Amino acid sequence: MIDAGMPNLDGLSEIEKLVAIIEFYFPGKSDAVRALLGAVASLSVINSRKSIPLWLCSDPGTSKSTVLNLIGSGLNLHDWANRGIEYSLFVENLTPKAFRSVKRNDDDLDLLDRLGGDGHRVLITTELNLLWTKPQQELDLLAGFITKICDDDPSINYASAGRISSDSRNSTDSNFVWLAATIALPDKVSRRFSNSLGPRLYFFKIEEEIETPAEMSARLTNMESSNTREYFEACMICIQAIAGFLRAVPITPSSVEWNKDDDEGTTVLSDAATILRVLRAGLTEKKRKGKITFKSTLEAPARARKIITQLARGQAVLRQSNSIGLEDVPIVCKTIFDTAEVSYPERTQIFYKLLENNGNITLQQLANELGSTVEFILETVEQLKFLGLVKLYGNALTFTDEYRLLALGLRPYLFREIIHPTEVEQ
Repeated sequence: MIDAGMPNLDGLSEIEKLVAIIEFYFPGKSDAVRALLGAVASLSVINSRKSIPLWLCSDPGTSKSTVLNLIGSGLNLHDWANRGIEYSLFVENLTPKAFRSVKRNDDDLDLLDRLGGDGHRVLITTELNLLWTKPQQELDLLAGFITKICDDDPSINYASAGRISSDSRNSTDSNFVWLAATIALPDKVSRRFSNSLGPRLYFFKIEEEIETPAEMSARLTNMESSNTREYFEACMICIQAIAGFLRAVPITPSSVEWNKDDDEGTTVLSDAATILRVLRAGLTEKKRKGKITFKSTLEAPARARKIITQLARGQAVLRQSNSIGLEDVPIVCKTIFDTAEVSYPERTQIFYKLLENNGNITLQQLANELGSTVEFILETVEQLKFLGLVKLYGNALTFTDEYRLLALGLRPYLFREIIHPTEVEQ
């Protein structure tokens, strides 16, 4: 049965068909599905070593759990990879010690024993919100585990009462993808994660379309009067669509030989990683005699670049390609700057406003566009000045000479949904 209004799928690629189906039943959610599914697809690239945590971070009620359920259930609906085990592992009420705890019996399995290799390759935790209420010691323990997992460090262990359990995760097939959902992280958590995890943790934000009250009312009325599928029916259709996509597009782990020579857009990814390093830099402030001085902690851009490249490769695999194309870059760029915004929203919002205004904006215009005051945004402007991203001439804000070309070169990838080779700005 074809639902009324369903777009014609004839002539579309497999990923285009899937995106069209998701967007029809869950408007505004197809980008999130594609971003997360691309992270999963990155596991298919031979010698793709990095384990990636990619978390949805958006306001309550933005269907984050629905997106995770669609992907996880679609991955598990059929044994498309002939592994004899469900591809995704759903875990609720996650605690840091679940990764590696004290083993009481030889048959006990910790979470890391069940992930990677011949086990589950995708960890799905639909709600992380409760973690942010835990004592700081538990959050630091979680950050330590994430660090070692993403660094391919086999020494993850937890010692107590003379018993030590260690991990022998040293195979190129031991990595996994951690998909999760959370509402906005408290500042104390996001800043601490930014400083301790650096380039290892990534976020994708689900953007809700802004509606007037009249538009919202009309949409709700249309839901009642139309033949719109019930929620669970719509979910099952999309789950089956994902399962069908996986049968048509092979993303079996370590099955795709990569062709680096034909990669496109890698310079853009390098530029984005370089700017992410600035936007996500840790800063400590010192006040002395009424003056504020800063000390920065900058992450290594090469580490971020590896994960960013892996995400872009996953997007290419979804297109049934073994090289990165320019069309794979925009959704990865969004992930990069969503990640920066989770930790430092004011910095990232100023960065976007500068891009939207071709790299030049007055402080008053910036305050107006952000719905703020000049006095409030000046503190963030001073941070970005110290980090070398922007300079201030009187009341005019612009990028520094070092970053101007890098930043403006990202505009076509951040402000267009799809970019074609002929549209690239020179």
